[in-house]
Amino acid sequence: MLNSPYHPLEPCPLVRRFGGKVAEAADDLPILDVACGSGRNAILLGQLGCTVICMDKDLSRLQTQQSHLGGITGGRASERLIPYQIDLVNDPWLFTPCSVGGIINTVRETLGDSSK
Repeated sequence: MLNSPYHPLEPCPLVRRFGGKVAEAADDLPILDVACGSGRNAILLGQLGCTVICMDKDLSRLQTQQSHLGGITGGRASERLIPYQIDLVNDPWLFTPCSVGGIINTVRETLGDSSK
């Protein structure tokens, strides 16, 4: 059981709370998970039946996570994830407003003591 809200495999609290509403509002269009990291939020949306385009400059954490999900609950969700390698600063944006059902971007807060 995951007991930390910041566990690297657990969706962020906002996506856990509103994921169902995001999935419903997407109306069968893909959802963009911008800077997806390990895909923790995309996996939940995939479990809710969404196709999720997982965007990141480095997709290695997502690929590792997908390989681990093969035989467990997230396996079917993993099939709904579409990896898309992109440098969000330098690469062109290829999506039009009506081509996606939603965009999520959550940053896991990992702030430490800045005085060190």
